[in-house]
Amino acid sequence: MRGWVPTREVGRLSLFFFAVLLGQSAARADDPVLERVENTTITLPLEQRLFDYQIKDAFPGIRFDRPVGIVSLPGDDTRLFVVENGGLISELSPLSAPKKSTLLDISDKTISIAPNRSEEPGLLGLAFHPKFMENGYFFVFYTTHSETKAGKGFHNRLSRFQVSPDDPHKALPDSELILIDQYDQSFIHNAGDLHFGQDGYLYVSLGDEGPGYDNNRNSQRIDKDFFSGILRIDVDNRPGNLLPNPHPAVMGEYKIPADNPFVGIEEFNGAAVEPKKVRTEFFAVGLRNPWRMSFDQGNGDLYCVDTGQHKREEVNIIRSGGNYGWAIREGTKEGGRKPDPKKNYQFTDPIFEYEHGPLGNGITAGLLYRGMSLPELNGYFIFSDYYGGHLGAVNRENGVTSAMIWLKWSPGVSSLGIHPKTDDLLLADFRKGTLWELSANESTKNTQLPAKLSETGLFKDLESLTPQPGIVPYEINVPFWSDGAVKKRWFSLPDLSQKIGFEENRPWSFPAGTIWVKHFEILLNQQDVRSIHRLETRVLVKTASGLYGATYRWNADQTDADLVPSAGGKTILNIIQESSDPKQDWYFPSLEDEIRLIADGWAWKKDWRYPSLQKKVPMITDDPIRKQEWLFPSQIECLRCHVKNSGWALGFNTAQLNREILVDGKKVNQLSALEKAGYLDRTVPPPQTLSKLAPLEDKSVSEEYRVRSYLEVNCSHCHQPGGAARSGWDGRVNTATDRANLIDGLLHENFGSQKNRVIVPGAADKSVLLKRMSQRGEIKMPPIASNLPDLKASKLIEHWINGELTKHKAFQEWQMLYFENTDLPEAGENADPDRDGAVNFQEFITQTHPLLFADRWEVDIDMTSEGAEIIYSQKPNRSYQVQWTANPSDPASWKPLDMPENVPHFGREAVEKKVIKDTEPNSKRFYRIRINKP
Repeated sequence: MRGWVPTREVGRLSLFFFAVLLGQSAARADDPVLERVENTTITLPLEQRLFDYQIKDAFPGIRFDRPVGIVSLPGDDTRLFVVENGGLISELSPLSAPKKSTLLDISDKTISIAPNRSEEPGLLGLAFHPKFMENGYFFVFYTTHSETKAGKGFHNRLSRFQVSPDDPHKALPDSELILIDQYDQSFIHNAGDLHFGQDGYLYVSLGDEGPGYDNNRNSQRIDKDFFSGILRIDVDNRPGNLLPNPHPAVMGEYKIPADNPFVGIEEFNGAAVEPKKVRTEFFAVGLRNPWRMSFDQGNGDLYCVDTGQHKREEVNIIRSGGNYGWAIREGTKEGGRKPDPKKNYQFTDPIFEYEHGPLGNGITAGLLYRGMSLPELNGYFIFSDYYGGHLGAVNRENGVTSAMIWLKWSPGVSSLGIHPKTDDLLLADFRKGTLWELSANESTKNTQLPAKLSETGLFKDLESLTPQPGIVPYEINVPFWSDGAVKKRWFSLPDLSQKIGFEENRPWSFPAGTIWVKHFEILLNQQDVRSIHRLETRVLVKTASGLYGATYRWNADQTDADLVPSAGGKTILNIIQESSDPKQDWYFPSLEDEIRLIADGWAWKKDWRYPSLQKKVPMITDDPIRKQEWLFPSQIECLRCHVKNSGWALGFNTAQLNREILVDGKKVNQLSALEKAGYLDRTVPPPQTLSKLAPLEDKSVSEEYRVRSYLEVNCSHCHQPGGAARSGWDGRVNTATDRANLIDGLLHENFGSQKNRVIVPGAADKSVLLKRMSQRGEIKMPPIASNLPDLKASKLIEHWINGELTKHKAFQEWQMLYFENTDLPEAGENADPDRDGAVNFQEFITQTHPLLFADRWEVDIDMTSEGAEIIYSQKPNRSYQVQWTANPSDPASWKPLDMPENVPHFGREAVEKKVIKDTEPNSKRFYRIRINKP
């Protein structure tokens, strides 16, 4: 029987047919029931006060599109301006009863989303002329499409606009005067902050052009282009100042202050330069991406944050002629480029820096606070890490920087500003579009955590790890990689009236008070399963506003565990390695063995390499003892991964929990057990019809789906829309591979080669995703919670890249294969050039030939005395699911056929004849088959 196609999505197809059924339903035995009981023993607080400060919505009900700047108008405390990344400058006025209006809209000119999905470009900076009240001038920095003598395409632009003489709240769009229009070969590291100094000159921050490691060699040049530094220019063309040297980006209408540091110089870094080629606009150089600057309104010092590559984030005080080291240095560490031995470098150190790790890896906002709303912070430099989420503060007195204090955790903060009337510190939340106000924490609740695991009320018996009533063990399909540790898991919903919000394909929702417990153990002797050693037990508590985490470190006697300080900790484990012949392949026991053996004390031999990665392979040394560093996460690190977008508790969702467990000694489906016990807020569809993640070891499943399952678990909490990752690929398993920006996906940073991509079919050595997960150190992924690479996963992903993935084709590639032109009528999705009744998209999904009538995907129905048999073939790496309805005119009425064989399984091998039986009694049923690509 042939079908037709009523609906289709990317990577999905539904075929539709019908049959009349007669028969009897099969009887089913009742499954054992998981009993839900109340918990009354847990002593963990429902809230945790981590900081002495809190944030609240400064302007309730008012939202902005990706705010990147908060700017006040000098001399006017009734207005506040917000720079929106898409091309708007919004005004809030009067601040006594604020309403949002638009000062300037250049969204039609602004490029705010790069091809690699980076959100760095856009409208980036705003500064009002010191005499704005007289001349109406203001300056903006934005990225746009332009054409100059340097090239056609993406440009960084500095322009002046003017407000209407009839309405100071409206800019004149046609008043734009372009000062600098710099051709840019990348889409990131644009910087773009603007400020007028006490000297009346305009200061402009410039990134290094990207995309990584200063590829275009801009950072230690003052005679090339406008990148990698701070400009200082005279927009008033004062007498005695100088004209800029000729350059394709210079559009004129400004001068160079005569005392700029590089005016007239003939030598830079100990090498000769031609004065007429020097970009005399530079005030300071050697910066990677100085995203935000701030003048100290007291002494006039210019502070600047500089976003690092993979080592350090830094805060600098910008001095005239200062060279801050990039890309030869990153902070005070070695950078990505080697110094030229023939040159003489004089670098200026940052006043504060931090390594990538618990604090984060992307400093963005920064402001020298002078105000009385928070008097204890007056004179402090306050900054945020966009990805790590911390808001920190340091003070500098007599040339010495204080230790950092944590003020608050709030990821996604792109800029800071001051409320001109109240001195309140404002935070621009890029992701949520909110302006937050920082204030002292007003909470008076007791949030003290129990000092020992035995005091938490989680376990009835610590020796056997027997949980208290109401604390339930659970199992998942694919564990997060944890450096070879074995894990056990429990959860609790103490209040019997509470329910978990079930979702088939989205994160679940959880009421306040939900608790998850994860326990970590490791083999200290890899040849003796009795050497299991308890490391830590972590807890997560869902609060009314979010979530908090804590960890308990087991003592040397293994009798109890102590609360780890909020800043985290670490220990060194001495692991007795399993003896092995280095010339033999690595052996990785299955997850079912609950043992994963990874060597850390590596010896390196140049002739041992991955065939495609060209990377040295670890070899077991003669020393039977290796040292493994184990990290106990800080409470801030818990918040970095366990966020709302990822469902708070990683792994507590349908695709992870859809598996068999033992209840009263019998196998039952875990989702069904949770539903019957009353934990879920709705009826769960038949579990065999729901998706489930595939472990690395399950060779019945296609490599692509196993890889996507692994990325879902280990990467998607950051790598998804709205996530913390800089790169634009989507790790969620429900995002089709063709849409996930994985295959040939552009990178945020390309590691020095334009040929590198997220994943390159057939080229593992150019696949940065594999490179970063296979290595530790500065570029490791995930960036926290691991010190050892998951070699088993790396091996599978490499095999997929060099094998199965080379045959992968998106629909457009498939069109080119068969039609050589995607625009031909016969190449269209709904065209049927071979007249076999299957349109092109159906042929693409079912992997049949669109130009051969005889090559068709067949579906048959055989009527038997027991009902109907739906018969079809299955192709590799496709999932098939038979669905039915009694009313095909109602799209919402389709549901999967509830039969054990009707499993949406991405098989590794083809199945010539698949039979799905329907024995349910009904006078008439319509069927369709849903086919999915990963």
